[in-house]
Amino acid sequence: MTERRDIGRVSAVGTGLLSRPGLTALALSALSEAGIAADCVLCSQTRSSFLVPRDRVHDAVRVLHERFCLDRSDTDAAASAVPA
Repeated sequence: MTERRDIGRVSAVGTGLLSRPGLTALALSALSEAGIAADCVLCSQTRSSFLVPRDRVHDAVRVLHERFCLDRSDTDAAASAVPA
């Protein structure tokens, strides 16, 4: 086992994530478009986690918030950002 201190973890949390794999794909796409490489993706029913370079963790959080409209107070806009 090797310890790595150069990576951080960013997670998207919500129910039913395994039954909606498109959400993980959207998150990966958003990270990729921002030039943030996810070294590993871990998925469970309630969480999708992405291992990203430690110095890009804050950028990754911002990118995911923007992609899923979590940076807005308008709940209608946020709901429309997530496909059914």
